[in-house]
Amino acid sequence: MERLYKDVLSALQKENKEEAVKLSLAALSSGNVTVPELYEMVLAPALISVIDEYPKDEELIWREHVRSAIIRTIMESAYSFVLEERKKAEQKKGKVLVVCPEFEDHELGAKMVADFFTIGGFDTTFVGARTPEKTLFQA
Repeated sequence: MERLYKDVLSALQKENKEEAVKLSLAALSSGNVTVPELYEMVLAPALISVIDEYPKDEELIWREHVRSAIIRTIMESAYSFVLEERKKAEQKKGKVLVVCPEFEDHELGAKMVADFFTIGGFDTTFVGARTPEKTLFQA
């Protein structure tokens, strides 16, 4: 797992989207990693590490946005693996709505949580960032 983390992090640091996606999907395809392991041990730490890599806000913000976009692509590309892992759930467990607060722009963590619920057998609806509170009750 450490090797995968270092390789994906290196690709992210170089803003090499193609390599980061390729490495992540290859690890899932080989069965060497599960979606939760990829999210928790590779993608989340790689996203968090950007804070220490770029201490100045001027550079940190745009680099964090680029890294987030690449990680979002990896997560979306991994959705078929989410569905495969869901097949292992014993039974349907109900419905879950995963939301981001009205003034929250960062949604990748919530998206990861939604995928975890899906894998766990829940019928999951994910509502993206900046969703007004009044509209959440309709969902």
